[in-house]
Parts: sequence; C-alpha cells; structure tokens
Amino acid sequence: DEIVASDTGYMRLYRVHTNDLVTSNIAASYGSTAIVPEELDGCIVTPEFTVFRARKGIDPRIIWLLLRSPIARADILLMSTGIARTRIRWEDMRHIQLPMPNSRISEETLERLIAAEAAEAQARENRAAATQAFQEGLLLDDEEARDVLAAFRPPK
Repeated sequence: DEIVASDTGYMRLYRVHTNDLVTSNIAASYGSTAIVPEELDGCIVTPEFTVFRARKGIDPRIIWLLLRSPIARADILLMSTGIARTRIRWEDMRHIQLPMPNSRISEETLERLIAAEAAEAQARENRAAATQAFQEGLLLDDEEARDVLAAFRPPK
C-alpha cells in the first residue's frame, strides 16, 4: 500500500534499501533486527527504527547475527529505557562492542546461512504448490470468494 508522508504523524520518514539493516528502537533486546530484502528496496520506515549499513566488505548477515546474539541483546537491554517495552536510541546502541569474526568463521557462517535461505525458499515454494494443488483439487478457491474476502478486509 502507498501512503503520503503527510498522512502519518511522523515529522521524518526514512527510505531503506536492499541490504540495509533495520533495528526496532522498541524491544531491540528481543533481536528485532532485519536485513531489508530486495522486494522492500525503496520502502519507508518511521523514526521508530534505526537504519544502518554494514561497512564495505562485510556481509550484512554477519552484523545481523552479531546484533541478535545473546551478548548484544543483553547489552542493548542494559542500555535501554523502560521495563516491559524497552527503548534504545542509536546514540546508545552505537557503543556496543562486538567481536568481528575472522574470514574463516565469516565464510563458514555465510555458507550455512545461504544454504538455509535456499532451503527456506524451497520450503515456501513447496508449501505454495501444495496449497494451490489442494485448493484447486477441492475447488476451494475462486474469484467470488476472493472478492468477498477483499471486501471485508479491515483497513490498514
């Protein structure tokens, strides 16, 4: 869906790009960090997120793993304000010190992550194909049903 910036309550919005890292300022201690995928390139986030990039030569997946590690999450939690709904600011988070893995560890890790990503993509394809075959075989999907569902979808 598209919105106009003036339709939001935020004074600033930020455009994200493929391979940017995005961390939720709220509950980052739960590991709320993601890598922007290609399909979300150019999308907008609110100031409730911190957006940053890995340095040249460092795969963003390595930073993603570092920030989701128990040590990093504990540090984030200790630097956060609030109790049940913790909040961290970039000014604090940027001081977290984490080890940079050597090239052997990075390469082995990336190999495994790439294999996992391929397996997840294959699983999504298999699930979609199984669902489609099931629904087509039992005539559980048609345009009228999709129109009814779309008409009753709540607004975003």
